[in-house]
Amino acid sequence: ITYYIPKGGRGPVIQGKLGEVMSEAEAVSAGEMIKGKQVTFELPSGKRTRPDTFTETTTGASKIREAKMGTGARLTPEQQELQQTIQQGGSVIPRGENAQKAGLNPGQSIKIDQFEEDRYSDE
Repeated sequence: ITYYIPKGGRGPVIQGKLGEVMSEAEAVSAGEMIKGKQVTFELPSGKRTRPDTFTETTTGASKIREAKMGTGARLTPEQQELQQTIQQGGSVIPRGENAQKAGLNPGQSIKIDQFEEDRYSDE
C-alpha cells in the first residue's frame, strides 16, 4: 500500500489513526479480542492516560496496545508511566464511559497483564 500523509496540519492526526488501525489489525490477527479503544486509566501519580487499544489475549491476559507511527513518534510521559506500572505489576484505575464499555468497573483498581508498543514506519 502506498500512501501520502502531509507532515503538517492534520497529517500527524491521520498518521496516528493509521497506526491505530494497523495495531488493531495486528491484535486481531494474533487472536486478541478488542475490548475497548481510548479507555482512560488513572495512574499511580494521579495523572490520566488514554491508550489506543485495550485487548484480551488468547490466554485471557489483559493487554494495552499503544501504536506509534513514524520514526519520531514517542510515548508520552503518561504512556511511559502506564507501561512502567504494568511491567512492575502495579495497579491503575479505569475511568469513564469507555472503561465501562470495555467491561471494566470505573473507579475500581485493576492490574493489567501486558503492555505492547506497536511501531510502524512512515517511510
